[in-house]
Amino acid sequence: MFNQGDFWDKAKSGELDVVLQVDKPGPDHQPPGTRGQILEYRDSDAHTIAIVHQYLRTDGTLGGVGKPDPIALVKNSRQ
Repeated sequence: MFNQGDFWDKAKSGELDVVLQVDKPGPDHQPPGTRGQILEYRDSDAHTIAIVHQYLRTDGTLGGVGKPDPIALVKNSRQ
């Protein structure tokens, strides 16, 4: 559902707001300086659409499989 909704692409393009909720050092199996992050993707009305986890490396790339890992999707009853 996360991929079908193109939420990551919408977040990257600015269509969704990205709000950093957690930012801490990444695990030892990631390169030094990597940050473990939890982000909320919100629509223009500030409604949370999705919550994701990612490993942000110092070069700006994402660790793991190279894209955010969805934790939760919030169903909007207006849709």
